[in-house]
Amino acid sequence: MALGANSQLASRGAGRLRAFKVAAATHLYMGGAVNIRREAGAGAGYAKVPATNATTVEEFGGIAREEADNAAGAAGAKDIEVYTEGEFKLPFGGGGLSQADVGALVYCTSDNVFTLTATNNAKVGRLSGFVSATEAWVDIKSFAA
Repeated sequence: MALGANSQLASRGAGRLRAFKVAAATHLYMGGAVNIRREAGAGAGYAKVPATNATTVEEFGGIAREEADNAAGAAGAKDIEVYTEGEFKLPFGGGGLSQADVGALVYCTSDNVFTLTATNNAKVGRLSGFVSATEAWVDIKSFAA
């Protein structure tokens, strides 16, 4: 489920910031994951809400430092500043996390749901600390390869 309001995430060592232009008809919330569309055509190169089944057309850009409401604007009418590196305490859908998952690759399925499932999801970084079955510290990396 996508965010419907700003979310203040716990972080440790949140570092580098980068600004991206926001896609048309897009509302990005503080604390949410932000992807960059890489597919040619409308919206290419702009920040957007992550979507499942987008592995070939989206890359993880970072965690939103602020809200950017471009719902009524043209592509690029607004910018959003995102954290491109650092550790963030993130929610995981479905539960089932354990201490054994530390070091695993992490992916996003929406702006506030993260998973260990790679299929059709953009890579976010690595699980760096277990918190609970539904929450973990993740060391994020923008455009993680």
